[in-house]
Amino acid sequence: AKVYSECQTYSDSGSVTTVIHSEDSSETKVRPFLTAMVRPSKFRFEFSEQHDTDSRYIVWRDGDDVLTWWDLNKRSESEDT
Repeated sequence: AKVYSECQTYSDSGSVTTVIHSEDSSETKVRPFLTAMVRPSKFRFEFSEQHDTDSRYIVWRDGDDVLTWWDLNKRSESEDT
């Protein structure tokens, strides 16, 4: 925790795997993610999801501005902070 609290930059990537079981089947979803941070006020998190086509969702902070983008609606939106 001390190392993370003192770092000026950070980036990471990975994936989250979710398995949903029902009575007659199971479904596995893999969601890759990327995250990056530059202190004091920049942050970016992205994850993707695979259906018939790939879908990406991104949230980022630049100073006091927090925005989101989802390729399903093809536009960025400002979030209240």
